[in-house]
Amino acid sequence: MLNKEIARRFHAPAFVFTGNDVARDSYLVFEAGSAAQGALVTLFVQHHESRLQQVRFRAYGSPTLIAFADAFCEALEGAPVSILDDFQLVSIQQQLEVPNTEIHVVMLFGEILQNLHQKYTTAAIADHKASHSTP
Repeated sequence: MLNKEIARRFHAPAFVFTGNDVARDSYLVFEAGSAAQGALVTLFVQHHESRLQQVRFRAYGSPTLIAFADAFCEALEGAPVSILDDFQLVSIQQQLEVPNTEIHVVMLFGEILQNLHQKYTTAAIADHKASHSTP
């Protein structure tokens, strides 16, 4: 049986990527898991300057996976990129009361979070070098 928050987000997720938001090519895309394993999440991120402007997902898997993806997108959308430096998945895990049998969901988002952080850290370093280089 699903708890109320997981059921609410599963039945009416607000951050699903519809493909109508804008062209998929304008997003950075991050993926974890696989359909063959029964848990796949794809995250679509648009940023503007130093903010995560739009964060959307597509997911295949359990209601917990879909609810976690929805809460993850909600937490990141509109936030400064610097949130990735110390973002804690445990806050979403506690909010949703993720059961121990679904801990793999948290691990998938750990992988996505690590990839997001790496991408934006690399981009920030490149931007910093470009702004401080001599012509």
